[in-house]
Amino acid sequence: MSCGPAAVASCGIRRLERLVSGAGLRVCERGSIIHCPRVLAVLLADQLERRASARMEARFLHALLSFEALEALPTRFVTGHFVAIRAVR
Repeated sequence: MSCGPAAVASCGIRRLERLVSGAGLRVCERGSIIHCPRVLAVLLADQLERRASARMEARFLHALLSFEALEALPTRFVTGHFVAIRAVR
């Protein structure tokens, strides 16, 4: 069963808040996710998968997770790859 075409938009946090508010919802929380440098992470992960031990891969993943501390900074909407909003009616 198809739900029809997906509606996908790319926008910053301010535009997203305007869209959500315009739909009659109240923004409760806002955030951003995935702060690691994606291009570098993908390239290194590919190399590690081919050549490194499981321990080295685990250390790499732990290092990537440390980038998520950027969520706590005022620049989080610049460093995050995705923005998110929780809204209610």
